[in-house]
Amino acid sequence: MIKTSSRRLKILITAHEISPVVGSECSSGWNIITRLGKFHDITVLFAETNQFGTNNYREQIDSFISDNGIVSGVEFIPIKQPPVTNLIAWFNKRLSDKKTSVGLSLLYFSGVKFWEKSLYRFAIKLLKERDFDVLHHFNHISFREPGFLWKIDKPFVWGPTSGLSRVPVSFLHSMPIREVFYNLLRNFLNRFQIIINRRISKAIDNSDIIYFVTSDDGKFFLRKGKRVQNLLDMGAYEVSIRKNRLPQEITIKVLWIGRFSFLKALDILLKAIEASEILKKNIELHIIGDGPQKDYYQKMASDLGLNNITWHGHIPKNVVFKIMKESDILVHTSIKEAASAVILESISAGLPIICHDSFGMSFAINESCGIKVPFHSPKESVAGFKDALETICNNPELINKLSNGAIKRAKELSWDSVAEKIASDYATIVKHDTADS
Repeated sequence: MIKTSSRRLKILITAHEISPVVGSECSSGWNIITRLGKFHDITVLFAETNQFGTNNYREQIDSFISDNGIVSGVEFIPIKQPPVTNLIAWFNKRLSDKKTSVGLSLLYFSGVKFWEKSLYRFAIKLLKERDFDVLHHFNHISFREPGFLWKIDKPFVWGPTSGLSRVPVSFLHSMPIREVFYNLLRNFLNRFQIIINRRISKAIDNSDIIYFVTSDDGKFFLRKGKRVQNLLDMGAYEVSIRKNRLPQEITIKVLWIGRFSFLKALDILLKAIEASEILKKNIELHIIGDGPQKDYYQKMASDLGLNNITWHGHIPKNVVFKIMKESDILVHTSIKEAASAVILESISAGLPIICHDSFGMSFAINESCGIKVPFHSPKESVAGFKDALETICNNPELINKLSNGAIKRAKELSWDSVAEKIASDYATIVKHDTADS
C-alpha cells in the first residue's frame, strides 16, 4: 500500500471537465478527484458548463449531491465560462460539426485559455482568504492547456497530461486523403504549439511533478529533465470475477469494441483473421460500435469472405458488460489513443487483452493480462495480431491464466489506487518543499 500523509493537506484543483454522469475526461475528473477527498481537503474549481452549453456540470454535481449527500472532503466551486469564451464558442458552433461538443480544436482551446485566465484571477482572490499546500492543474488532459496556476509560488502538479502521441506515417498510406491531411496537420500543430506556446515550457519549469499518459508524452517531458511519472487518466472499475473457460469449449469468442473510424483500425483485425485458416475456423468475432466507417468495414469483412462475425451496433453499457463477461478475449487495434476506457473496463471484467504496445496500453497491459503487438507498420500489426490470436487458439488454457492476471491488474489500476498514489505524491511534494525552505 502507498503511504499517504498523516496530515490532511489543503489542495486546490482545477478541472474544466468533471461530472458524475458524463464520460471521458468528465468521468476521469469525477472518479479521481472525489476519491482524493478520502486523504486530503480538496477544493475543486470547475467549469459551470461546457463551452457549447450542452452539459451543465454544476447542475449535474448539485443533483448528485442532492441524491447522495455531500462528497466527503471535497468542495466544488463552479467558474462560469467568460463572455469572450462564449463568443468564441458561438463562432465555433457555426463553423464546425454540430455533433461534437468541441468543434474546431483551435477555437475550442482558445476558449479554454480565456476560461483558465478567469479561473486564475479567482484563484488569486481565493488564496488571499485561504491557504493551500498544493495546486494541481488536473484537466484538460491535453498538453496544449497547462492553465496558469504554475505562476503562483506554491507546489504545483500538472496532469495526467497527454496529446503528443502520433500516428506513424506508415499507417497513413491506406487512409483517405482527408484523414492523411488531418493527421499530418495535427502532428505539425503539436510541434508548432510546443515551440510557440511559452506557457507550456513555463508550466514544465514550475511543476513539482508532471503525470504523463503515453510513452510519446513521457519522452517529451523527460527531455525537459523534470520529475515525471506515468499515470493513466482512467481507472479500472469494481472487479467482476468471470467464470473460468471450460476445457471442452472449442470456439474462442473474440470481442472488438470501438467507434468505426480509421484511427480505431478495425481493418487490422479483419485482415489478421482473413490471413489465417486457424482463426477463420476457431474464433467467433463480436463487434460492438458504430460510426462513419461502418459501411466501409462491413463491406471489407464481406469482401474478405468473413462469415464468423456478429455486428452488435451501438448497444447499452449493461449489455456491453454482459457480452464482455461471455467473451474470451478483447482485441484493441487502435492506432491513436491515450488510455482507452474500454481497456480498463475489460480487465475489470477479467477479460484479457490483445493490443498494440503503444500509447497508454503500453503501461496498462502487461504479460500477466494480455499480449502486446509491436507498433511499427500496418503489415507488421496484421501479422502480430494474427500470431497473438493463433497463440490463444492453439493454447486455450492461456485464457483462464490471463483472465486471472487481468483481475489482478485491474485492482492495481483501480480508481482508488490512482487517487491514493496522487494523494501520496502531494504529501511527498509538501515534505520536500518544507525541507528546502
